[in-house]
Amino acid sequence: MMKQKTKIIQIALITIASLFVVTMITVIYGLSLLQAPEPNNRQLERFVVKKGEGVATISSRLKEKGFIKSDLLFKIYYRLNSDKYQIQAGSFELSPAMDVAAILEILGEGADDLWITLPEGMRREEIAQSLQQYSLTAYDADEFLTQTVALEGKLFPDTYLVPKEITTQALVLLMNNTFEKRIEPFREEIEDSKYTLNEILTMASLLEREARDFEQMKLISGVLWKRLGSGMPLQVDATLQYAKGYDSDLGSWWAVPRQADKNLDSSFNTYLNPGLPPKPICNPGINAIEAALRPESSDYLFYIHDNQGRVHFGRNLEEHNQNIDQYLR
Repeated sequence: MMKQKTKIIQIALITIASLFVVTMITVIYGLSLLQAPEPNNRQLERFVVKKGEGVATISSRLKEKGFIKSDLLFKIYYRLNSDKYQIQAGSFELSPAMDVAAILEILGEGADDLWITLPEGMRREEIAQSLQQYSLTAYDADEFLTQTVALEGKLFPDTYLVPKEITTQALVLLMNNTFEKRIEPFREEIEDSKYTLNEILTMASLLEREARDFEQMKLISGVLWKRLGSGMPLQVDATLQYAKGYDSDLGSWWAVPRQADKNLDSSFNTYLNPGLPPKPICNPGINAIEAALRPESSDYLFYIHDNQGRVHFGRNLEEHNQNIDQYLR
């Protein structure tokens, strides 16, 4: 009986010792995977973390580029130390000589570059105001407005990765150059159309403010071009908003127009003036530009927005008035 107990104890001790050894080996191996892949390779390389990118994708790309040994261990270490590290979007200088802790320190301490987002449909004054929220050390809003006087409609809305110290001039150039690149596939089509680039961009700017999606843009585009062709005034509320400018009471560049605004003395007032406004009223995205260039034909000649922002179309004045009675009164 004693021999059997002794044997059981020996087996238990051997099992415990084996588990301890395996655990230690696993721990040591795991810790080794957290070390620098190439301790002697201090060559720095730019690594970009995109806006909204998850840790799984980041760790996979770090592994692919040779900055870490194991993406799994990187994720585990990050989760265990999430109170200490917070990965930021931007660009960073990393090298294979850095261990996981050093990499997370850099990814969390502040990027060399910043991601800035400019949504579709912003006027240049609105962009100038919006850029002030970013830590751009050399940016000046007044200088931006001075340099963009002739560029309304050509400051392409996008998400940009820029150096913190980018100058205002470089920022304007980046937005305008991006516009030139994005419009390039449509240039031949624009040249072959009966409209100028300014007219296409102006129509696109109206669509950007008047429609919710691409399909709606194309339909409204067809309505507005038809109204222009028949000599009817466009009567687009967004042009009144542009003419009125910033509403300090509501804190908005695009406050809902009042009845009195239809009498604003402005060349952008499409209730009083026939034809398109003299230039774009905002900076449209590529969908709006395409919709302006490729309108959808329909029987509609009128449209309104209800109080929820939904669009209702009418084929004639009678249907238009019915929509007003049903959705706006």
